[in-house]
Amino acid sequence: MAFTKDQSNNPTISFGLTLTLMLELSWNPSALSYSKIKGTAEIWRRDPTGNLVLTTMTIFPAPTPLPHKELIQITKGDLFGPALVPGQAAGTVIDLDIVKLRSFASEVIGTMEMQPLH
Repeated sequence: MAFTKDQSNNPTISFGLTLTLMLELSWNPSALSYSKIKGTAEIWRRDPTGNLVLTTMTIFPAPTPLPHKELIQITKGDLFGPALVPGQAAGTVIDLDIVKLRSFASEVIGTMEMQPLH
């Protein structure tokens, strides 16, 4: 199984499966300096009519002022689909905290002698 994007830059999945959610994290060197890293999160979801909707969140540089909460919310149903363990609630929300991701990513890219774009 592979995730790709079609000519319209919409995410697709091979084998004809319907994609309900895709999270893509992108890490790229800044145009100003190769050692400065930009980061974005793209969240593709289907709206109630079945159309794909893209939400983009900036990881680096961190937005100013920082929002009170930066969360990507995913339900267990979105994440596991038909593979959800029986007895689990498909509507249970899992929060992915962008502030924690930003902190963790800063540490990791620091070990590669790079730093987040500010």
